[in-house]
Parts: sequence; structure tokens; C-alpha cells
Amino acid sequence: MPKMTEADARIEYLVARHLPEPVLVLDDQKALVFANGRAKELFSGQLEEIVPTLPLWTGGRYRRFFWKRRVFETLCEEVRHQSSLYLIVILRDITASYHLQSFLSDSESHYRELFNSVPVGLLLLSPEGQVKDANETAVGLLGYRSSWKLKRLSVEQVVPDLKLRNLLREGGSFEGRVQLRRADGATFWAYVKLICSSVGRRCLLAFMDVSQLVAAEERLQVAQRLETLGRLAAGVAHDFNNVLTIFASGLEFLKLRYLQAKEECRPPSSSLLEMAGILEKMDQGLDRARSLTDRILFFARGGLKKKELIEVGEFVRRFTDISRALLGPGVAFHLELPEGPLYILADPSSLEHVFYNLLTNARDALGGEGEVRLRIYRQYLATDKRLPWGEIPAGGYVVFEVTDNGCGIAAEDLPHIFEPFYTTKEPGKGTGLGLATVFQIVRTFDGQIEVESAPGKGATFRIYLPEASGREKVPEASSKKTVSPRIRKVLIIDDEESLLELMAQSLKDLGLEVQVASKCEALSRLASRFGDVELVVMDYYMPGLSGKDCLREIRRLFPRAKVVVSSGYLSEELKEEAQALGASGFLRKPYRLHELLQFMAT
Repeated sequence: MPKMTEADARIEYLVARHLPEPVLVLDDQKALVFANGRAKELFSGQLEEIVPTLPLWTGGRYRRFFWKRRVFETLCEEVRHQSSLYLIVILRDITASYHLQSFLSDSESHYRELFNSVPVGLLLLSPEGQVKDANETAVGLLGYRSSWKLKRLSVEQVVPDLKLRNLLREGGSFEGRVQLRRADGATFWAYVKLICSSVGRRCLLAFMDVSQLVAAEERLQVAQRLETLGRLAAGVAHDFNNVLTIFASGLEFLKLRYLQAKEECRPPSSSLLEMAGILEKMDQGLDRARSLTDRILFFARGGLKKKELIEVGEFVRRFTDISRALLGPGVAFHLELPEGPLYILADPSSLEHVFYNLLTNARDALGGEGEVRLRIYRQYLATDKRLPWGEIPAGGYVVFEVTDNGCGIAAEDLPHIFEPFYTTKEPGKGTGLGLATVFQIVRTFDGQIEVESAPGKGATFRIYLPEASGREKVPEASSKKTVSPRIRKVLIIDDEESLLELMAQSLKDLGLEVQVASKCEALSRLASRFGDVELVVMDYYMPGLSGKDCLREIRRLFPRAKVVVSSGYLSEELKEEAQALGASGFLRKPYRLHELLQFMAT
């Protein structure tokens, strides 16, 4: 180290007195001319080695300097004293703070990694309701692009629930389901847990999206309600069909009496002709009542799946006048039919129900004035077509398109319109079952529904039903013509006494031997004197023995007899069960005499 001048000694005195940090003084050649006591203490014997490695940048900024296991910050300043130029280097030992900062940085990194990797939304909130931090899951669930946008929000913009916001301000806790608001303003169900700390008065809101769970629970509740309603409807329809069977039997009895009177009175009198008209109207009314119970059972048990070959042009023309009357005088009804014939396989009464329901909804959407267009055309799909409610397989379809220019359907309502009990109409004006039944009917006949709508732009419903060629084999409707029975001995088992009396009298008028029983327990007494019975007609659901046990008893007592099972509701499960036990055929109540005679003629 060069020898210091008197000026150098003066510098040393000033530096040593006023700067407790290690200080080095270099000349203009960067040679060490001075080191204060603290520098000598820290770098004893190594000062000459340190000087060449020092970051000697001037400008009033600290530079980091590593020496072995220690960390320093250096500050360099030029000082001119008399004619000499010196470089004063001040060193600050930051080893402890450097390691602490590294530890905190690593901790922050680990915290941030853990914070963002949690599959649950996390919001750090201040007592004033300000979002201080948000993890990536929360950002995604709430629909924001980055966390910094969330940090600019107040809790009112995220949590609409007033009770939860009050708990946040009070530093309370909460766990349960509430609705949260996304960036687009839409709300969703979330399961949240609010935890507030007394230290720093910070709150953590953890949440997860349970919208699908809530929707599944709602669907389960609807399914349970539908199951209960279905059981009730099926029971009512079954009992109603039993009553209708009595009326049907009575009507058949009157028809036989009418035919006898007609043969005896030639030419027929005016009273007989009048009776013929009355009987025909009664017959039509019975058909309508039977169709009504079919619809009830369709909703209750998913449909009867009775298919007939229908030419759609002829089918639609039949109810055009009714459609116009249904829509009202203020609504213009436009019908576009295909040029050539188009065929489908469906149940006519169920299909009528579909169109009447869609037209009624269109009328309500129009408010009494507007236009409704029913357009029918053929469409071939080269590939499968995806819809929110299912998929339409590739193939040929007949499309029924119903369009109105009414108020339209809101975007939030559109996904739910086919859900049972979902309605946007005022209380008392809608049950929420109309479109649900329409959807069920269409799906029963292997079809699908497409809906396009927007508020103020009307709605279009397209029903896709598979096209039939017109040559499909379909079950032939049984003729109402009375056939000559080959079977002569018949046993009827039913708990409806009126039905037994009327049916027995009608069959006896045709020359048959008839025995009746109101319960299966009485069969053993009949077997001894009526054991050669050829046909047994039994109601499957009666008090006492179950249908299975009754059928087994019949097969034991009358092994050679043909057994026909009747019921107000013939489910596929019932048919499979009865066939396995030896049933030969089925009659769905209310049945007519000519339907029963069909079994006797074969």
C-alpha cells in the first residue's frame, strides 16, 4: 500500500470517524491507498486480493459483491482532493438480509405454486370487502382473464348474497351453498367456506362450482315427483279404464240388441235409425275416452309405443281447421305441405298432442296477434347432428317445422324448456308438463327436437321423425266386424261385477257358454263343473291373489284353456311376466266385444 500524504491522512481521519462501514480508498490507478478499521477487520490480509474484484461503478448506485460466503453492496464515489483524484468504495455487509430475502422469495414462490395448484377457488379478502388476491382456479371459475382484474373488484361484484357479505364484514365464518357472480354477470351455485383471521383481519373464501350437482339434485327431485305422479296417473288410468270397460261392454250389448231389432224390423223404423246414430256417437266418445287414458299412461310410464303408418300430408290436413280455431282470429296460420306423399311410423293421437301443444305455445307467445307457420318437408342428414338434448343419427327424416314471430325464448330458459315442471308462464297458466310430454312422445318414436329462438325474434321448433317407405309392416287394426267364434266355453274373471254381467250376457246372446268369477279364490269350485273351459279372460290386477298367483292357479285348474290377460295398463314387464307363465294374449281395457271374439276365432 503506497505511503499516504498529509492530505491522505486527513481523508483517513474523516472516513474513519464518520463511516462505520468498511471503506476503501483507491487512487486514480485503482491502487489501494487506504482501508479503515472495519475494512481491515473484515478483510485482514486479503485486501490486496479484494480490490481487483470490486465492482467499481460510480453514479450513486449500490452494486452487489460476493466474497467467499459473504455478500456485500458497494457504493463508489469519486473525490478530488487538491490535485489528486480518489475513488472511495463503501461496502455494506448484507449477508443476513440476502439470505433472508432468498428464503422469503422461495417461500413466496412455494406459496404461490401451492395457492394456484389448489383445485378450489380461493379469494383473499379484506374486512372492507376488497379482493386482495385470487388463485388461478378462482380466476377460471369466475370467468376472468387474470387475477389482477379480480383484485380491482369489491366483494359485492362477486358475492351477491347479502348474508355472506355481512359475515365477511363481521369477521364471522360460513359454510354452505350460495350463488356467486361470474365476470359476464351470470350466477352459479357454489359450495363456499369463509374463514376469517383475527390477525390482520383477513378472510379467505374457498369455493367450488356445484352447479352440476345442484342440477342433478333438481333432476332427481323432478324424477321422484314424476315417479310419484306416474304411479298416481297409472292408478287413475287403470281404474278409469276398468270403468270404461263397463261402458264398452254395455255399448256392445246395446249394439247386439240393435242388430236383433234391425233384423226383426224391416225396413228399420226412424227410432232404430236414430238409435244407430246415438250408438255411433257413443262409440266415438268411448274411443276419445280411451285415447285420453292412453295419453295419461303415456306420460306416466313413458308411452305405449303404438305405431301406425301415417301419410303426413293427409294427417295434417285433418286438423287444419282445428288448428286455425285454436290459434284464434288474430293469428295467421300458414301451412306448407310436401308435393308428394311422406310417411312416418307413429301414434296418430300422440302426434296430434305434439302439434296442438306446439301451436298452443306459439299462440301464447304471440299474445293473440301474429303469424304461425307449419312447414313439412323431407331432409336427409349425411352425418349425425348434435343437439343440446341429444343427437340425430344420419339418415332420412320427415321434418315438422313450427315457427312463430312472437316474443321468443330467453337464452337462460332455452336449455330447460323440456324439463318437467319448468315453465315461464304466470302461476295458474302453465304446468311445465307440455313440452316435457312433447319431448317424451317424439323420443318414443325415435325422433328428436331442434329449437331456435331469441328474445323478440320468435321461435322455431323442428321435429325430426324417421321417414318410412310406405311399405313397412305395422300392426293391423282389429276389425270391428263381429266374427264367428270357434271357442264355445268362456270363463271371465274380473272384480267389476257390472262388467261381468254385461259381458256374460253379450257372449250368451252369441250362443256361448259363459261362467264368471269375481276373484281367483273361487276357481276351484268352478273347475269341477266347468273344467273343459276353452278360454279364460282374467284381469291381472284384482284384490286377493296376485296376478302371477292367479295365472298359475288357472294353468293348474284349466291346463288346456287359452288364457287372455286384461288390464287397464299393459306394460312390457306385465306382458313378459304373464307370457312366461303361459298367457296366450292380452286385452287392454277398455276392450270391445269384437276384440275378445278375435281370440275366440283363432
